[in-house]
Amino acid sequence: MAKRKALSTKVRFEVFKRDGFSCAYCGATPANDITLEVDHIVPVSKGGKDDMSNLITSCFKCNRGKGAKSLGTKESPLTQKIESVSLEQLEYYQQYLEAKKEYLDSCGNMAIEEYADVSGAKFSYPQYSAIKHFIDMHGVEIVLDSIRIAGQKGFRYGHEMFKYICGIINNKVKQERGE
Repeated sequence: MAKRKALSTKVRFEVFKRDGFSCAYCGATPANDITLEVDHIVPVSKGGKDDMSNLITSCFKCNRGKGAKSLGTKESPLTQKIESVSLEQLEYYQQYLEAKKEYLDSCGNMAIEEYADVSGAKFSYPQYSAIKHFIDMHGVEIVLDSIRIAGQKGFRYGHEMFKYICGIINNKVKQERGE
């Protein structure tokens, strides 16, 4: 049987740092006069990889007690903690996405009003989607300012004005980057 490659010191340190330099199973720290090790959640003998998502900080005693068993059962306090944290993070992320959508919708409505004021026209749905993307990437002020500038040109057709708005946004972004 081939000997497997040991984890690098850098990987071990990153796992310890991520886990707060404490055993994920019992909470012990080096201050408790224990030695920390990196453990595979899914054992290598059962197909576990050396990915950060499969590595966890364990004290010597817990790691030896666990052995080559996987902690993939619901009864595992560690698994429950991971699931709890993951659900909490997912909820925060969903709240963030909802807030971002509300913000972009609000800014998109401001852009619609500005566009209607300067052109007397309305965005098509693809144009509106593109405007919201520009707002997300470059900020609402650049987009509104670009609409105002394009409105001063007196375009006859909305699609011509929209292309001009896109060009203005592109030029402003390049200017900010120093290109």
